[in-house]
Amino acid sequence: MTKPRKQKPTMSDIISDSKASPSKAKQKRLPPGVHNQVFVDKDGNEYQVVEETVAPSSALGHLAAGAQVVFDECGCGGTCGLNFSTNIEMQSLAKTIPVLETHKGQTGSLSLWKSATGKQLLLAQGPVRWS
Repeated sequence: MTKPRKQKPTMSDIISDSKASPSKAKQKRLPPGVHNQVFVDKDGNEYQVVEETVAPSSALGHLAAGAQVVFDECGCGGTCGLNFSTNIEMQSLAKTIPVLETHKGQTGSLSLWKSATGKQLLLAQGPVRWS
């Protein structure tokens, strides 16, 4: 009695086996900053702009409501880096009204952003002094 000869797998066998258990490709995470009108924080959370221009006198109200302050010192949208305020810094910031300064032709600005989960952040772009 002769043994049946094993056939080598064909390319279609190999492909069908690989399709049976697809792996999920990792979604590329954007760096913190503004990307196509969406702000991405350091944890990958996305925010939509709620108020494009926030008056300095209104900033304290937003801080009292729990908004985090994020500083974009050069106003580039985060390309050069962002400074996210800590909880300890937030306590100090909540005591004074920010001052929008002008430096080298750029005037500081504040904008309010909100995530789908309700988190808020106050983006301070350009020369904003908070002392």
